[in-house]
Amino acid sequence: MIERPLVFIPGIYCSTLAINYNTFWPPSEFSSSTVAEVLDKLSTNIRTAVGEDVPVVAKDVFPICDFNLMSSKWGYTLGSNFWTFPYDWRQSNEISGLMLTDFIKEKIQGTNWDGVDVVCHSMGGFVVRAAIVNHRAPIKRTVYIASPHYGTPQAYFALNPEIHSAMATIAQGFLFYLTLDKDLKDLLDHDIVLENALKDLFSKWPSMYELMPDSFYLDKEAMIFLNGISPIKGVHKTYLSSELEFKLREKRHVTSAMKFKKKLGIRLPGKEDDILVIFDEDLPTFDRVNYSTKTKNELVLASSLKTGDTLVVAKSGMCSMSGRPVYKNSKSISNCDHSTLPNDPRTINEIMKYLNPTRVA
Repeated sequence: MIERPLVFIPGIYCSTLAINYNTFWPPSEFSSSTVAEVLDKLSTNIRTAVGEDVPVVAKDVFPICDFNLMSSKWGYTLGSNFWTFPYDWRQSNEISGLMLTDFIKEKIQGTNWDGVDVVCHSMGGFVVRAAIVNHRAPIKRTVYIASPHYGTPQAYFALNPEIHSAMATIAQGFLFYLTLDKDLKDLLDHDIVLENALKDLFSKWPSMYELMPDSFYLDKEAMIFLNGISPIKGVHKTYLSSELEFKLREKRHVTSAMKFKKKLGIRLPGKEDDILVIFDEDLPTFDRVNYSTKTKNELVLASSLKTGDTLVVAKSGMCSMSGRPVYKNSKSISNCDHSTLPNDPRTINEIMKYLNPTRVA
């Protein structure tokens, strides 16, 4: 018998979104008019407080988590002691964290359960940490899969209008879900108008700024190198006063996001025995940009010796800028990229052993 119920919290893009009960994300078909419609709907008002009336509603998790959690060897049944938590991934993770807290309390109200265990992927880690740190959510054990605890440079690349997003995995992931992996590579590779539209769209989402590297990251690692050799460190210099600083509107988002990240802290919440961290550290991961002060327009993404899962630098994923795991329940799953890591058989096995070792064959 399982000790407590389980909740799965997905990453960015992986919750279906609807307006007036009509699902628009992900789109069921692709055309120029569909793209325009989706971008328009994603530009609608974003919730700034729980309970605020906004057009967009999160309906379900897509693609649904494929952890085999409903099989008998896991001991979970969807809707009974296992739930998924969809959310509007545009809004601040602080708001999603409060909504998750309310969701959990509602599920366990009137039961003998004193809390839940959670499995989260990618940005879902911020949602969980906000729920625990800021709202005292009744969460016991937490499994973090490829969560960018100190941020990912890819978010900055996807936001900065001067950097082409062709190599930015966050933008690629958006296009993947937008097109449902249709064979539109040539169109997407050459449609600068779409690329610029995406950057403008991203610039309105609080969550994108929260995904950027924070002070814990930037005080130790540089993301921007002037002329390929001079590193720019620190949040203020990187985002607010460098040659590649954000515009005034975006600076307000940056300041708010960095305050949110700092409040979460440098350590993961909870007892060490109640934390499982899963990440990859083997794949080339673009984590820096070289900027030429001479030409003012030569922006080249580069992969340093620091690797990860193509999206999250390993240090950020393991929540340790020293490069060494600080949590005893840290598992590196080799050669598995960010999007496939949750469903890799090795990941599933590690989670199953951690949550219910008596059921492992």
